[in-house]
Amino acid sequence: MNNLLQILIGSATIGGIVVWLGKLIINKGFDAALKTFENKLELLKIEHQIKFSKLHEERAVQLKQLYTMLYELEKSLKHYTDSFQGSEWTEDNERKKAAIDKLLACEDSLETNRIFFPEEFCNKLEENIDKCREVVLEMEKAKIRERRHNTNQERGIETKYKDGEWPLDIWFKQEEIVKNDINRRRIELANNFRELFGVEKTTEPNKG
Repeated sequence: MNNLLQILIGSATIGGIVVWLGKLIINKGFDAALKTFENKLELLKIEHQIKFSKLHEERAVQLKQLYTMLYELEKSLKHYTDSFQGSEWTEDNERKKAAIDKLLACEDSLETNRIFFPEEFCNKLEENIDKCREVVLEMEKAKIRERRHNTNQERGIETKYKDGEWPLDIWFKQEEIVKNDINRRRIELANNFRELFGVEKTTEPNKG
């Protein structure tokens, strides 16, 4: 009887040890699996941070280039609409070509990098570019009307335009639009650029 009791006790002890060892192995395995999972999560997090950092860096480069293009476009429009031009202004296509080239460059840059920027920001850029395009078109209108007026004068034909619609009226109006409206729009956009860069928003004086 005692032998049987000892056997049972021994078996229970061994069984308890086996269960304990089993739990220990399971817990160790679970801890190891959890650690592996945590490591994988940490690697994924690091990988995501690297990708996001590269994306942010690439977007920053595109932002800088785009803002530079906007400023260059504004400068070319100032040169194109400058009232201090000679009588050959109607035949001078170099200024017009320079302005159009800058305009197209801005349009292409916006479209190819649209995925980097918020929709509201893109809309503001489009509005600014549209205003610049209007200046180019209005300047071309002024040139055509001035050439027509000159041709009519040579033929002894009177040219009739409404007040404010004469070629020089249109020309000088575009000069004012570039100096004030186009410049103001770029300054306002500068703050949007700063926000995307993560730079504190500031107020800049109108440079005219």
